[in-house]
Amino acid sequence: NNEIKVMASLQILEAFGNAKTIYNPNSTRFGQYQQLQFSEENGLFAGAYIHPYLLEKSRVVSRQEGERSFHIFYYLIAGLDDDSKNQIGLSSNVDDYPDLYQDIYYNSDDAMRDIEVFNEVVYALNSIGISQDIQTQIWSMIAAVLTLLCMEFEVIESETEGSIPLIPEDIQKLLAHQLGISPEMVDSFL
Repeated sequence: NNEIKVMASLQILEAFGNAKTIYNPNSTRFGQYQQLQFSEENGLFAGAYIHPYLLEKSRVVSRQEGERSFHIFYYLIAGLDDDSKNQIGLSSNVDDYPDLYQDIYYNSDDAMRDIEVFNEVVYALNSIGISQDIQTQIWSMIAAVLTLLCMEFEVIESETEGSIPLIPEDIQKLLAHQLGISPEMVDSFL
């Protein structure tokens, strides 16, 4: 049913594009253009086109005190089962993501809500036809963003290339696994 798919799409956009701010616990951090389509024959709803734009990408790495990054990071850490987390190299321990949880009070009520909404997002993804394999790839990409967010680079001086970051081998392998590429490719783009 088209109405269910549109509502599911909005749930997904909200998870990936909304964040808790000081003034609004579910603040949209992007713009979107929505075009609803109706049948010429009977005037019934036929579909929708949603075009998101202007995502506030800086929210991934910095926020005001007391604010959260995009909801999906918290939903994934709280809601994904342990086997799936192990498969994509994601930790269940919020202390492993200090940049994500800095300056916010995160309690068991927040975690329970994040688990609940994560399940709603999975249901929404399923309802628009996103396969389990593609969902795993999405979760793995988000885990890679979290890995990058927590990385500390050691800069070394090179006679031929100037200052270059030195990435620990275990992090290279983890990122390669999460992104589905070789460790050498990770090294080349970082």
